[in-house]
Amino acid sequence: MENQNCYIDFEIPSDKNFLDLKNTFELIKEAKNYGRPHPDEFWLKHFPEYSLKQFYFLESDVKPVFKTADKGEFIWHFYSLTSLLQTDYEIEYSDCFKLSDKSGRFVFVPFSYPYGGITGLIVFIASFNCKPISIDDGTSLYQIS
Repeated sequence: MENQNCYIDFEIPSDKNFLDLKNTFELIKEAKNYGRPHPDEFWLKHFPEYSLKQFYFLESDVKPVFKTADKGEFIWHFYSLTSLLQTDYEIEYSDCFKLSDKSGRFVFVPFSYPYGGITGLIVFIASFNCKPISIDDGTSLYQIS
């Protein structure tokens, strides 16, 4: 199968949320696309507090100084997500941009399928309080309700 652009469209609650997402996306894009992953401490400093609060941390992890989420069925471990995003996904990050004042698009190109799936990308976007609404994962277009 020829490589193709895949994307996740999402709702934007505020300019701040989008700018935080876009800035963090650019850091992840650089780390992944150029094969230069960053250590845990780097990501702790570059995700906003409201995003970090949505993840859990192990006792042995470098942790933020504020309360974060407790481990749960749908709560991700923060460093597992950053590892997936910057190292483990079989994708290249392309762009993250606004489609309108209230919607945006996260674009990536998979190297192979299933490339690691879309769940981590959805969790990443949602952690910035942006709501994923549709996905083209390279096989189909899906609406998220």
